[in-house]
Formats: sequence, structure tokens, C-alpha cells
Amino acid sequence: MSSKTKTTAHMLLRQSRRRHTRQAIVSLAVGLLVYYMALWFMGQGRSSSLPPSSHLTASPAQLPLLSLTLTEQQCRTVFPGLTDSIDDEVAQGPFEVKDTGDLGPLQGRIRDGKVGALHGTESSS
Repeated sequence: MSSKTKTTAHMLLRQSRRRHTRQAIVSLAVGLLVYYMALWFMGQGRSSSLPPSSHLTASPAQLPLLSLTLTEQQCRTVFPGLTDSIDDEVAQGPFEVKDTGDLGPLQGRIRDGKVGALHGTESSS
């Protein structure tokens, strides 16, 4: 084989490799774009329409019931009377609070005059 034939074959092989590399990069970029868009569209369905807590002016019908971002004042405004029984109990004087240990944030429920823990998570600190 002459050196000219080797050079031509080598150039064709190099061009073929470049073409395959370029196709792979473009395919990867398109795949990542589609993946990002899918994640973005899925996130749009889960995003809360609730404004930041300092700008809350929504009526109770507009608030998501599972929102855990309301301040005490917002709860009192949106759900009047919700904490009256708690305020009455506190006004009666000291009461015992059980130490939850390392549970961190805790969600509770008052049912039939008893306080119960619904969900607790270990604190990360």
C-alpha cells in the first residue's frame, strides 16, 4: 500500500470518528434537553400556588389544605377560632410537655381531648 493510500484511509477513518463523536454529543444533548423538560413539566404540576407567607391575602378556599407554610397569624386569620381551645388550655396554667428527644419537627393532632403525634423526623443536627 502506498503512503498516499494510507494517508487517505487514515483521513477517512478520522472523519468517520469525528462524525460519530459529533452524533453522540448531539444525541446526548437532545436527550438531556428532553429529560430536563420532562422534569420541569412534572415540577409545574406540584408547585404551590401559595404566595410567600408575608404576602398572604388568599381566602380559605384558595389555600391548599396541606400547606405547612402558614404563620400563626395567617392561621388565625384564615381559620378563625382554630386555636381557641389551645389558648384556653394555656391560660389555665402550666402543663407538662413530654421531651420528644431527637425527633425534630413534629406534627400532632388533637382528637377527643387528647394530643397525639402523627409524624416526627429525626433532626439532622
